[in-house]
Amino acid sequence: MRLGPDAWKLAETFYSRLTLITDGVSLEQEFAARDSLTQQLPHLEIFWKRHVCPATQRPLHKTFRPHISPTIEKIARISYSIADRLLDADDLLTKVLAGDLGPRNRNWRYAIEAAGNSLQLTTELEAAVSGIRDRKKKNRTPERGSLANVLDLTLDPFPDWETHWAARRTSANAYRNYLIHKGLLFTVTNTVTNEVLVLGRAAFGRGVNWLDAASSYASTPTEWQPLPKVAQDIIRDTVAFVDATYARLLAVMDPLLVRPAYQMLWGWRKDTPIPVVIRSNASVDTSQPLVSMHACSASATVDGPPPPKPGFSDGGCTE
Repeated sequence: MRLGPDAWKLAETFYSRLTLITDGVSLEQEFAARDSLTQQLPHLEIFWKRHVCPATQRPLHKTFRPHISPTIEKIARISYSIADRLLDADDLLTKVLAGDLGPRNRNWRYAIEAAGNSLQLTTELEAAVSGIRDRKKKNRTPERGSLANVLDLTLDPFPDWETHWAARRTSANAYRNYLIHKGLLFTVTNTVTNEVLVLGRAAFGRGVNWLDAASSYASTPTEWQPLPKVAQDIIRDTVAFVDATYARLLAVMDPLLVRPAYQMLWGWRKDTPIPVVIRSNASVDTSQPLVSMHACSASATVDGPPPPKPGFSDGGCTE
């Protein structure tokens, strides 16, 4: 079988039927079981089916193919790590919403920090695909090793970044960064409700400084929000942005599925067994290995790739 459209047509049904809850590694299965995440982030699973699974040895194993390119491996590992950080954020948010803020509000702080890390990894994922790290440069050459660079293509998921996305991302980042990274956090405890409050994002966006926090609460207490609500809002907005990024990545990457050069980056070769779904009433090419979907319950015990090593950069933004 030659690589290209025919090879993908043969395999597409197999990969489209995979699900995180059944065919993912343990962390991915845990992610898929969280309605709080999957209902807001449907494009992550679609991305996993189309752009991660073909680079693995499913249905026999969940490990990567022997000839996978470093570029595809990096993309897959970053996507895995995004799910990992969002699980951390969801774990901690559950505690926060149940009233357990943790010592020194630690559960709350770590919840929004984990969300920030997932957003930063999403930027890394986008850069691994598009090769664009600094969007302020007018003449951008995709950075070496990115998918765009390797395939010698333009793969920009956000051509409308400045007009539709930059302000949205900056608003979320600036507020979270101030809450986590700018030193002493000024909070107010309402002795009547026993709620711990912090200056809300709307008031922060109007330029109110922490130096004015005490007088701000005295004059405009309605601008202060309970910590659980702040964390919930930040994580909800983060997940929405991550999902939007996956949707944009799919838009520029799905056309690559039929390209031989992209399939070779997965580790496919002309003699690579391509998994297909057997249809009893269909004529099939018996020269190709045929795999029933029931074979997806493979006996491999490898639990998937570890997350990438820490060390994130976000074009000047620090989560």
